[in-house]
Amino acid sequence: MRRPGRGDRATEGARVLVAGGGIAGVEAALAVRDLAAGRARVTLLSPEREFVFRPGAVASPFTDEPLERHALEPMLAGSDIDFAQEAMAEVLADESAITTRSGFRLGYEFLIVCIGAQVHPAYDDVATFWPDHPNLPVRELLESANRSYSGRLALVVPPEVGWSLPIYELAFMLSELVEELGLRRLGITIYTSEPAPLSMLGAAASAEVARLLGERSIAIENSRRVVQDVTGRLLIAPQGIPLDAGVVIALPRITGPRIPGIPADPQGFIVVDEFCRVEGLRDVYAAGDGTDTPMKQGGLASQQADAAAEHIASRLGADIDPHPFEPVLRGWLHADAKGRRATRIGYGRSEPNPPQREQKVSARYLSNWLGAARERVGRA
Repeated sequence: MRRPGRGDRATEGARVLVAGGGIAGVEAALAVRDLAAGRARVTLLSPEREFVFRPGAVASPFTDEPLERHALEPMLAGSDIDFAQEAMAEVLADESAITTRSGFRLGYEFLIVCIGAQVHPAYDDVATFWPDHPNLPVRELLESANRSYSGRLALVVPPEVGWSLPIYELAFMLSELVEELGLRRLGITIYTSEPAPLSMLGAAASAEVARLLGERSIAIENSRRVVQDVTGRLLIAPQGIPLDAGVVIALPRITGPRIPGIPADPQGFIVVDEFCRVEGLRDVYAAGDGTDTPMKQGGLASQQADAAAEHIASRLGADIDPHPFEPVLRGWLHADAKGRRATRIGYGRSEPNPPQREQKVSARYLSNWLGAARERVGRA
């Protein structure tokens, strides 16, 4: 593993551009500003004026509460970070510059790309749970499934989806609503290619999720790939058995952002190394769902952002021994819409700088930033 050199460019006031205003982008901007204090001028670019906390999206259809939002410009100004409401269009790496969709050209000494992934429906004519727009008509879907011949609702994790936790939260919240509506005939089944429930989190967490599913009488079909044939039928692979359900809700599939000027894999994801440097581009880094890491999760995105920030700060002469990105999965599985029943889940190495606040997404800098924002608006 190649270690970065220290002070390998003129560093005072180096311009660091962060493209993207989601979890990875805000974490990266805050981390660089702290770790490279006095050595970097940080600017965050985002086409949206607000930071939207999407990990809480599963509960929105059940509570009618909008997603948590915070205005980026005033919050970042408090951390001495500039904000520009712009969308990055292209990276001109040979010129150390980017262009924006509105036609501006901005130079950089370091660039961190946190654009995120593109989200698509996994199946035609199937209800999809969208984290960006969680307006799923849950009552209507449950009542429709209850009236169907099978009396069954299917929740599907498409084969290519690497982070399945939202489907389990959705199952728990739907089962709670089933009881509330008195739909005793209705059954819920999860279909997933995972060998066990949330198996990516390890045996202990998987066993706990299986126990919770059993308590709520939610069936699960593991090691099942749900595919769609040319007629639109959903089939359970490898057997080719038709999916027997009155209503199907699926998670979306994702592809990479495919940003002009940035190398990508065949699915459009940005290829990064252990310090989140973009393959073949010396001063360009990337973090978050748009990278080629197999699992897409907010906590992992923030850890990538920290790895990139530490590496940049070291190159700017800060007395930092940068840590490579080594994924640590952690968070909370909410078993009801109000957050009253939550299970802490996660595994990983012992971290040198763990987050100070535990929440739905735990991040070294973003957690405190969000905590301060919530205190200002009186939100729990």
